[in-house]
Amino acid sequence: MEPIQRNNGFNFPRQSAGFFKSFFVLLLCIQFFFSPDLKGEVIDRVLAVVNGEIITESELEAALIPLELQYEQTVKSKRELRQKLKEAKKLTLEQLIENKILLQKAQEEKIQIAKEEKDKLIEDIKRSFATPEKFKEWLKAQQLTERTLKERLIEREVIRKLINKELRPGIQISPEEVKKFYEDNKEKFKDDAQVSLGYILIKGPPEREESEAEILISQVWAKLSEGMDFNLLVKEYSDGPKKFNGGEWGFVNIQTLPPELRELVEKLEVGEISEIIRTPSGFNVLKLTGKKDARQQELSEVEDLIEEQIFRSKLEIKYQPWLDELKEEAYIERK
Repeated sequence: MEPIQRNNGFNFPRQSAGFFKSFFVLLLCIQFFFSPDLKGEVIDRVLAVVNGEIITESELEAALIPLELQYEQTVKSKRELRQKLKEAKKLTLEQLIENKILLQKAQEEKIQIAKEEKDKLIEDIKRSFATPEKFKEWLKAQQLTERTLKERLIEREVIRKLINKELRPGIQISPEEVKKFYEDNKEKFKDDAQVSLGYILIKGPPEREESEAEILISQVWAKLSEGMDFNLLVKEYSDGPKKFNGGEWGFVNIQTLPPELRELVEKLEVGEISEIIRTPSGFNVLKLTGKKDARQQELSEVEDLIEEQIFRSKLEIKYQPWLDELKEEAYIERK
């Protein structure tokens, strides 16, 4: 499917607003009086018209679903919830109008997305979930189909490419700006200490009785003390998700570890095995397999990242006036 499609086959001149309005009202009347079998059907209400393309109430409701889910979790009173949703409807409708204008502009500029790019957009989202089932659960919660999600991702990417095409060429970033940003924000470009860990997990209730789990982890620790291979014991005994990878977490920021694990790991040297520790997930034995000290990143390592941050700051300044100009040129009717 093409990333952007007009809702009808008519291209109306933007200056002919009077003719355009009359024609659109006539078109709605024709659709109403000559649509087959309207008995019992709910007609989707038109909320706005943007250069001949309509925005309907069902589109607005679909766009509001993530906010509604968020507000239901955070807003306590029904009165406050109604007020927040009322405000959100106004803002979201304006966003839908702006998106429509941007997509129309992208169509004029012949912005295209290759099939490989389209597929990658949805695959990247899928990979952010632990399992395909978790992805499907999230879709259901958001009241989305995979196809609808893909369409929205494509539209977002089209708009991103349009903005880059229209505004990026006018944004210049000098080496001096990059260096100054780095010097002013050095604290942001520090690597915290990292550790690489292997671990053996023996789960307690409900998988097994607490006493059984305690006996099993003691047996494992005794075998480790006798010099048995850590990786082999992981594969034989561990209930952890990494058991077929030697229990390896890989390198992680030590500050992200739970306090009780962090305190334990900080006492270990590379190659050492920890004492048994009880956590909510069960009984654990850790092995420190690697360590990286905290360090200051060099400018050359973060130069691209800094350029992108400066670009985004400059883009924000240029974006709104550019969008306002597009809105002024557009025919917009709010119902």
